[in-house]
Amino acid sequence: MPARFYVDDLESDIASALDATIVMLRKLGAKVSKVELPDQTMVSAAALIVLAVEATSAHAPWLRTRAADYGPQVRNRLQNGLAYSAVEYLAALRWRGPALAAHLDAIGDVDVVIAPVSRSVAPTIVATDLGGMPEAEAAIQAITRFMRPTNFLGLPSLVVPAGAIEIGTADRDSAYWPSI
Repeated sequence: MPARFYVDDLESDIASALDATIVMLRKLGAKVSKVELPDQTMVSAAALIVLAVEATSAHAPWLRTRAADYGPQVRNRLQNGLAYSAVEYLAALRWRGPALAAHLDAIGDVDVVIAPVSRSVAPTIVATDLGGMPEAEAAIQAITRFMRPTNFLGLPSLVVPAGAIEIGTADRDSAYWPSI
């Protein structure tokens, strides 16, 4: 389990689900220990550059000819990729190999690194549909913060729901997603 970044400033529901998951894994015989990963903030920053530039590149033909077909939130996010230079993009790509090597050295012979996907429970679509407002990018970055390093480093990952999540409606019996 990471000692920092993925466990810093978690909402109480996420921290409780993580704690319960660790307890269950130990009951099942797993040895759980802390691992000091390289600075994940730096890895996340490099990931932002690569993701922004590559997404913008993939959408460039349509952004030039059909920009109005994109909603303001998506269009603004794609236009962020235009803010990075080729030098910045290539530097982030060149750093990927050394960053991966440092990550693999840090985890040593552990089989799995367990960490939450997000510091908070999943927001509703309404809470994240901020259109072209300046807050939109910050909201999306907060949701995806923990996923960027794994994505950038090309590491395999598996997301497993944890904790009790109500999935029913008020007019019928509620069902709950089982804890792991």
